[in-house]
Amino acid sequence: MPGFDAMWNWSMTPKGRVGPAVPPEVGSAAVPRRSAAALVCALAAAAGLLAGCSSGSSGGSTASAFLSDWSKGNLQSAAGRTGAPDRAVADLQQVTNDLQVTHADLRLGTVSGSRADFSAALTLAGLGVWRYQGHLGLRQTNGGHWIVAWAPSDIYPGLGPGQRLGRTRTLPPRGAILDRTGAPLVLPTAVVTVGIVPGRLTNPAAAIAALQATTGSDPARVQQLLAGAKPDQFLPVITLRQADYAKAKPVLFPIPGLSFQQKTENLPPTPTFGRAVLGQLGQATADALKQAGPGFEASDDVGLSGLELAYQRQLAGAPSGSVNRASPCAPRSTNASRTRPKPPWPPRRTPPRSSPSSPPRVSCWRSPTLRPTPRSTGPSAGSTRRGPRSRSSPPPPSSRPA
Repeated sequence: MPGFDAMWNWSMTPKGRVGPAVPPEVGSAAVPRRSAAALVCALAAAAGLLAGCSSGSSGGSTASAFLSDWSKGNLQSAAGRTGAPDRAVADLQQVTNDLQVTHADLRLGTVSGSRADFSAALTLAGLGVWRYQGHLGLRQTNGGHWIVAWAPSDIYPGLGPGQRLGRTRTLPPRGAILDRTGAPLVLPTAVVTVGIVPGRLTNPAAAIAALQATTGSDPARVQQLLAGAKPDQFLPVITLRQADYAKAKPVLFPIPGLSFQQKTENLPPTPTFGRAVLGQLGQATADALKQAGPGFEASDDVGLSGLELAYQRQLAGAPSGSVNRASPCAPRSTNASRTRPKPPWPPRRTPPRSSPSSPPRVSCWRSPTLRPTPRSTGPSAGSTRRGPRSRSSPPPPSSRPA
């Protein structure tokens, strides 16, 4: 049996070092030939017995496989390793959707009896990585197999029946571009975002035609926005200055399904003032999103050209957000994880550190509380562009005034 002799017997060498002893030869007094085969069989049987005891006495391999499946996004397979597969797959899918998890890295820690500790690093779209420590409850079936017992707390510690994790995301005020005297080149301007709520449309073709006639919106792009949108979702189509909106209002306002949101944005005095140099802001294109840096989504306003694009990261700062634990009717709340806003450049003070391991904030689903986190500013930046905006899920792109 090649290699067997060097493995089966370890002892102290004459010099006091641990190493393989010289094995007795088969046929010697220590190992008669007739017992050699029996000895080999006995050792093999003992090794098999030990291996069986090891796999049956701990649920570590089950916990490891469960976390591996969860990390890979194989939620059905992960749920199959639990005592409640249907409920587990629904809970795992819900947290993936609600938190907008784009990547999961879950690693097994200490396994002790019916508990397996793990570390989690979930990448949340538009927010970054949320890290926390969790644990799985394990139990042995009647057949001796280990499974994850399954409870909501297996996803996040303290998560109870009927509760779920949710997220908030808020954009901070954007920094303004200043001239050499320190005066802003853009000023707070009242605007109206014209959009569509698909579920309220009674005549989509007529609404799209009216948008094209009054605002110049591209019908093909509006049709693309409507495709696959949720019935109650607000789809921003175009943002108009108040004067331009006043001209279009008599035609657009009476149309069922069109919706209008008023806000203030920093804009140049006229639509054409310094456009080539200052640039434009708008819903992110694929290329602009790459230059915007991490933490931004296609629904965010980013610089599309000029200085707004060149100094996007300084002017925009970083989004803020939090992960919340919510139940159908919980008046009190605790924060699970919160990222602080990164202010526009240059920051006046260091923002407080986030506390990703603190317990989640518990809120009522019918009145969720949002926790903002900020961003930074740019070239000659100091004033702000707009107030913070919060989003629980990103709306589709919209166009900006010319």
